[in-house]
Amino acid sequence: MAKSVLCITKTDAQAIAIVDRLKTAGFSHNDLSVLLPDKAGTKDFAHEQHTKAPEGAGTGGVTRTLIRMGIPKYEAKRYEGKIKEGNMLISVHADDSTERDRAKTIFEQAGAEDISSTEEARV
Repeated sequence: MAKSVLCITKTDAQAIAIVDRLKTAGFSHNDLSVLLPDKAGTKDFAHEQHTKAPEGAGTGGVTRTLIRMGIPKYEAKRYEGKIKEGNMLISVHADDSTERDRAKTIFEQAGAEDISSTEEARV
């Protein structure tokens, strides 16, 4: 069963470093999803394109989107709160335990927080 590995980052630089490390480790753009606060103020959230995350991750839709990805409701609400506080959420699609472990190691080495994994919901 495919899983997603998730983490919270506090800075743009940390998120960029993690995404770069994930790509270097062999994860494709299509395996990565990044949710971040929209600092321009026109929307609460921005969503990086070219990802596996479902569409509709705008204002009020983050929790619902994360639940559709297979994240339990209480965790999805916690992640949404973290994003509203200015943090970023990175999600990586992993086909097997080796990929999951590799993603978790990258997150840990970069100092990411709230690292977890969840089975992906079937689309």
